[in-house]
Amino acid sequence: MKEIEYYVWNDTDNISTHWDTFKSKKEAEKFIKEFRERYKKQGYYRDNQWNKIAPENIQLTIKKVN
Repeated sequence: MKEIEYYVWNDTDNISTHWDTFKSKKEAEKFIKEFRERYKKQGYYRDNQWNKIAPENIQLTIKKVN
């Protein structure tokens, strides 16, 4: 039986946030937390349209690898 793997999709920019997959949903959730933390010092994330977005408003979704 194949293990379920996950990836994190950035709905804000419509791209994947990471080139690798995660072995558990918990790992993906940890990645999301760390992803948002990277932008807290500067106070914003720039989307692909150069809009400033608060780190907590970056839309990220955990998806299963098919």
